[in-house]
Amino acid sequence: MSWRLTEEHESVHCGYITHHAAPGSSRSHIIGLRPGVLGLDAPPHNEFLSSASTLKNRLADLGWEMSATRHRFYGWVHSLDKLWWARMTKYVLSRWSEELHACGLYAAIRSTMYGLPISAKHFFALCELYNPDSNTFLTRHGELGLALHEMHKISGLPMGQMLYQEYFPSNHELNRLKDRMPDRYETLWDLTCHYHISLAQSEPLAKRTKSHVSLKQFACYLFRNLESNSGEAICDLATLTPSEVNGLLKKIDAHSYTISSPESGFPAGTKFKSFLWHTTASIQPMTLLASYLAIWLKKCVVPYQSNDIFPLEVLYPAVQLAYKKELLLLPVMVANIHRGLRQISSAFTQKEDEPSAKIPLSKFFSRYGECLIDEEKPREYRTHLDIGCFNWLVNIRPGYLTIRVRNQCFIEPYLLCRFARQFGYDQLYVGNPRQQFRTHGDLVDGLRAWLWTVTGCTGAKFSLPNAERQLNLTFLSCRWLLAANKTIPVKPIVELVAEEASQADSRVILENARSQRTRSKTHRIDEEGKKIFHSVDEASGGDLKDYDDSFERG
Repeated sequence: MSWRLTEEHESVHCGYITHHAAPGSSRSHIIGLRPGVLGLDAPPHNEFLSSASTLKNRLADLGWEMSATRHRFYGWVHSLDKLWWARMTKYVLSRWSEELHACGLYAAIRSTMYGLPISAKHFFALCELYNPDSNTFLTRHGELGLALHEMHKISGLPMGQMLYQEYFPSNHELNRLKDRMPDRYETLWDLTCHYHISLAQSEPLAKRTKSHVSLKQFACYLFRNLESNSGEAICDLATLTPSEVNGLLKKIDAHSYTISSPESGFPAGTKFKSFLWHTTASIQPMTLLASYLAIWLKKCVVPYQSNDIFPLEVLYPAVQLAYKKELLLLPVMVANIHRGLRQISSAFTQKEDEPSAKIPLSKFFSRYGECLIDEEKPREYRTHLDIGCFNWLVNIRPGYLTIRVRNQCFIEPYLLCRFARQFGYDQLYVGNPRQQFRTHGDLVDGLRAWLWTVTGCTGAKFSLPNAERQLNLTFLSCRWLLAANKTIPVKPIVELVAEEASQADSRVILENARSQRTRSKTHRIDEEGKKIFHSVDEASGGDLKDYDDSFERG
């Protein structure tokens, strides 16, 4: 990555978008972001202009309309003070305020206490402008994307340093965790047992039709009186007596058992008792905090499923967050948003004016406009950039947004040069996006993409933006944006049906004319053949080679 990420020019022909035109003029000293993921020394030549693959254009190409009138939204909704989500969040913020401030999650959790009212019309208006090829929105003011520093200001989520992974550790990993970090192991084990207990208490085994627990069900199990109409205060999970445990064991028909041979690292003769006996001991405060973080992650940060299922794999990252592990929550949230938008675009295209709030730039320890290099500090094996400048480098260099779900990784491209103006840089390059940048791979692919994004000491050169300046677009960017934003004309369904019927009639007439010409040509060839060979003797009396040549000509 030793190429420059920021590029400066003294005189470039720039433009702006107005009234479906791109007036141009020469501007002096502009600075923009380059598409460094390609490592090019120069922008691509002979770039052709084409309409973007936005949802609006894809629907128009199919002759469809947005079916937004009766669409049902899943996931996050608006909450009131008396509802279970707001009551639980208020209780958690009050009880674990110090711990949440220490791990940097207090502001992010506080911002999700009430949520936002859903507006289907506004959401679908935004979806129409979404281009899944580049993860950007084509607006009248230019191409805009979900920049990490803006999403941090909005959500309060930390950038983090370790990859966020949803998976449940194997027995080998659990044994290592038990030896190295016994407190985290106990919390994870306690939380896992209570997850299975809440699942067992939902329905008797004979009547059970589902093998999962919902977010609300798990929350109501752990935090009592969440939906109490009598105004009772929220309290912790109460312990069970041995007689109550025996009654629950009989209800779900659970039994203890002993293994006769080694299994999954456990020696032969190991006796396994039911996890329901875990309820005879009081739940630990750290287990409660980790359980709330797990519910919060699946409701507000990475709700990648359309239904309200609480997955077992989210328990481990929740325990890591509870013990102040800095996970990459911000990139995984943005990756999840892009994945959801792409799923919506695919679902709708399957054959079946107030300005936005201005997000302030980050504060640097260096000066605005200063040129920096991501070099290694001698004998320390780390970059000499301070944390603020290095985080800014991660924000402005191309990379990948990775989310791991069990043993698969969803990798979304992060191409900053396409929406450079959101970082305080001029818009130099746009170009047609490459769909190959996004992928769905295994754990090795996810690790490679994550390392590419967060590694330091790369030798990358960049300049910090100026604090206050008027941002420009190159004239080529304006032309590309106008061409990409060109909407495919939409025709009424009745007109499309009439055109299809007319085309069908034309095809029938064309086929009849073609078959008639074929019959005439065959008849003419037969007639000419008779003229060439008037008799069998004349045909057989000549040379055989001449006969073949005449036949081929015929």
